[in-house]
Amino acid sequence: MDERERLWEGVHAPMSRSRLCAIEHGHDCIGSEHVLLGLLDECPDLFPRLAIDPARLRRAILDRMPSHQASVSPEAALPFTAGAKAALRVAYAQAAEEDAQQTLRPEHVLVGLAEAPESLAGAALNDLGVSAETVRLTLGLPALSPESRARASCARTIWERPPLAALLGRARTLAQGQSSIGTAHLLLAILDHEGDEGRHLLTLLGVSLPKLRRAAEDSLEPPAAAAARGQLPFTFNAREALQLAHAEATRQDADVITAPFLLLGLATTPSGTAKSILTRDFGVDADTLRAAL
Repeated sequence: MDERERLWEGVHAPMSRSRLCAIEHGHDCIGSEHVLLGLLDECPDLFPRLAIDPARLRRAILDRMPSHQASVSPEAALPFTAGAKAALRVAYAQAAEEDAQQTLRPEHVLVGLAEAPESLAGAALNDLGVSAETVRLTLGLPALSPESRARASCARTIWERPPLAALLGRARTLAQGQSSIGTAHLLLAILDHEGDEGRHLLTLLGVSLPKLRRAAEDSLEPPAAAAARGQLPFTFNAREALQLAHAEATRQDADVITAPFLLLGLATTPSGTAKSILTRDFGVDADTLRAAL
């Protein structure tokens, strides 16, 4: 389970973009069509390899997509639809078929989308003559064994966990105008989170939340004159904190990654701005947090 979650980093950009596509179209969930649009936006070199005209595929998706439905908050925790989850399970299985330690890649996700011709994305691909078998043969991917499909059947991606999705959405908002999403943005997201578990835990440990907020805000670089374009990446330390938060949630048999687990991840990283602030300025280290969870 935790190894599958770790593989997610390889498709972070297109999957993050798929969430933004859903929001832009007023949809309150992430469907296969949004995932395919995310691939088109973030992986433009993938489609010419399959003799696919990206513009024609985009039009085929948009023609099938439901009209704009509502205004959706950029910080909303959007769930995946059943069809998108099924496609991602196939993608995990495809990655595992090649190497259990291999990073999930965009082509694996494309295979998963093409394997569901009844979904919006699958129908758009199939209308252009693109099937899962076509993708595998063209890109040199192996066929799936029954064992690989079975291993992936119960996989839950890190993005399916609503508490963490809300925290990451807030961190992205806080990082606008900067070059990346760092651990200080994650710490501020915890302090802003409408669920109070993280703030409550810090208060129990004697931390002044206003002082902690000021320290985190003071650590941020001034906004750039020209805002960075595209999806902001996470820093190395932020990715490490997310992986450690997931590992702790798994160790404690938790179903979701909540703010306390993310706090622990931030304090457990070997380095990082949030870790420095928590441990140096407020005396909150990983052992203290783990004992309080």
